[in-house]
Amino acid sequence: MSVDGQPGQPTDKELIPNPFYELLLWSVLCNMHQMALFMWERGSENLAMALVAGKLYKDVAKLLQPDDAKADVTEELKAHAQ
Repeated sequence: MSVDGQPGQPTDKELIPNPFYELLLWSVLCNMHQMALFMWERGSENLAMALVAGKLYKDVAKLLQPDDAKADVTEELKAHAQ
């Protein structure tokens, strides 16, 4: 609602309810560990976010495991999961 009571443009909170959570997931999927830690520290529900991020890291490492060319990335993802 705008100031005069008429429907207006949606606010930022309506568009993205929890931007830290969304950015954490994005940074985990892009293997940007420092950014993931930054978003995790500033968001809410830190325990749940840590569990989701750890699970994502482990699943991505499993998907990359058959490819020997990406063995170093797989090890890095497993370390991030820890």
